[in-house]
Amino acid sequence: MIIDCELYGELVPGKGCSKTGQSRTKRNALRTRKRLWTSRVIPYKIPSYMNYIRTNLDKVIQSFHQDTCIRFVPYSGQKNYIYFANDKGCSSKVGKRYAERGGQKVSLGDGCNFSGTITHELLHTLGFFHEQSRDDRDRFVEVKWENILDGFSDQFDKYSYKTIDMIGQDYDFLSIMHYDKKAFTKNGLDTIIRVDKPNENFGMRGKTMSPQDIVELNVLYDCRTTRYGWTQWSLFTPCDESCYKERQRYCYNSGNVQACGGNVNVYGIETEKVKCGKNECPVKVDGHWGRWSDWTVCDAKCDDGKRTRFRNCDNPEPKHGGKYCIGDSELEDVCTTTRCTLGYEDTDFDSKLLGMWKNVGRIQWRRNKDFTQTVHTGPSRDHTTGKGYYLYMESSVPAQAGSQAILESRPWLPAPRGGQCMKFFYTMFGKTLGSLSVTVQQIGKPPTTIFGKTGDQGVHWIGTQVSLDIPEGMKYQIRIIARIGQPGYSDIAIDDVYIDLGLCSCHDDYVSCSKWKSAGFCAKNVKFMSKHCARSCDTCECKDDNANCPAWAAQPNGCTKNRVYMRSYCKKSCKVCHPPTGLKPVPGLPGQGNTNTLCKNKDERQCPFWRSSGECSKNPSFMSTNCALSCGSCACKDKSPQCPEWAQKEECIKTRTGC
Repeated sequence: MIIDCELYGELVPGKGCSKTGQSRTKRNALRTRKRLWTSRVIPYKIPSYMNYIRTNLDKVIQSFHQDTCIRFVPYSGQKNYIYFANDKGCSSKVGKRYAERGGQKVSLGDGCNFSGTITHELLHTLGFFHEQSRDDRDRFVEVKWENILDGFSDQFDKYSYKTIDMIGQDYDFLSIMHYDKKAFTKNGLDTIIRVDKPNENFGMRGKTMSPQDIVELNVLYDCRTTRYGWTQWSLFTPCDESCYKERQRYCYNSGNVQACGGNVNVYGIETEKVKCGKNECPVKVDGHWGRWSDWTVCDAKCDDGKRTRFRNCDNPEPKHGGKYCIGDSELEDVCTTTRCTLGYEDTDFDSKLLGMWKNVGRIQWRRNKDFTQTVHTGPSRDHTTGKGYYLYMESSVPAQAGSQAILESRPWLPAPRGGQCMKFFYTMFGKTLGSLSVTVQQIGKPPTTIFGKTGDQGVHWIGTQVSLDIPEGMKYQIRIIARIGQPGYSDIAIDDVYIDLGLCSCHDDYVSCSKWKSAGFCAKNVKFMSKHCARSCDTCECKDDNANCPAWAAQPNGCTKNRVYMRSYCKKSCKVCHPPTGLKPVPGLPGQGNTNTLCKNKDERQCPFWRSSGECSKNPSFMSTNCALSCGSCACKDKSPQCPEWAQKEECIKTRTGC
């Protein structure tokens, strides 16, 4: 679906492709009628090596013949015709190319032999642009320039009334000429969204023309005129800067474009240009925002910082009393770089040391930067800065189908209270991709798969997170396993593997959340903090993960019979939603009946590990000072002598103060 100035040729003689976008008209076909097939007959040629497209092409041609006055006929020596080729990509020039020698090409490369794609390209041939190229498109869609693949932003250009005629029709989200919302994405995010319904899908979703596509094609070619001769006049253009407007008609003919006589040009087109009335000119033009600038460099060298981008009200700028743009010209956002401090379980692969990870598979995970050694597979740079390192599995020979690269954590890791959230980024790009999986194994139990993907997932880095919901104190080991599909184009890469405290259902998106909480932002910026710092701000959703939870909790001792499961998956029914990580009330924590607010671990990552290794008794002086919470060495007492009795009645999960 390539569309750029190179394809348009002489749409606006002497000026190339107009991209000013300074009009309010409502049409999306060629403005100039000279690129129309004025006989309404388009000869076509299919080379023998492309006979495989005939079935779908015949269906498409039949739909054109049924719904419009356009006729496609097999080539029989005509001067102007189209021919199909198996070049790279799906593409066609817009409109008829009179000077093209040997016909004009319609490319249907690999992945293009679909009825919808063929219809799309033939509509280009007949003179139609993409729907989102309309100059009024910004009223209906927003282009997310920052998500578009490098070098493809021109695919989202819009064109003025001098180039495009929208045939007096409203914007058509169902048009087969409209891109879908993730077209040319570089990161899996949307590249174009509806202004009124940002989450709604649209564009190129059907196999045939939309009802409005059919109307526009019939209007463009004036299918109501059934006898040879002049067609009806087009609508007048908007008034130009000189206060003139014009319209065109074409000579419907059987081969002689001059047959209609009159003031006809060599293309069989007549143009009428008239002075605009006083009430028409000058036209009031409302302003619209131009595209956002690139983000500024993150102002933090590590962890989280701030970045800014800007835009101007110049697409178009307001003229002749038009309204100025609504909204902000500057936008700030949180940006994340490498972590300042890596925990024992964390690695970003920028160091040659892999932290707690080691290679144990038949083939090795390789540390790399920039491109992998094979084109069309693997990433082009690391995830975080673009200048660092990542780990990948090389799938070239002598690697074999089914071979695995296995990255294994240190055995055996102690599970902390409240679970953990494993976060990492991956790419799976290539036509013979195998699979990527993550398994967790507890001592004495078989491995459990907690993450799995198969096949090509696109060229971009994808972030994911999986919960390590393991009972406190249990020992476990993690494996990251990449499997080759077929050798050659099966490279799989990972980067920035972090393991944070708290299940993924209640965690912080940023490492700075605890710092922001201390600065009071949980109350100052509730919307942002409750979404991105839920664990720090204690705003996690309280819910049951099993529909049977209320019934189980209502039974005698229902929340204590299977305590680990019930407190993890029936939090609402068992009333254990706070603190958000599902911890039992711990002596010394603020608001839990103990005034000693200094009862805490100075190192939340290492203390549970040291405790499991027996350091609380081996090194009591150090551990009681630095790991008081893990070693249970905080001063703690009941405020009431009845606390033991209340605790036996499960009052601890109903009332959290005093005991």
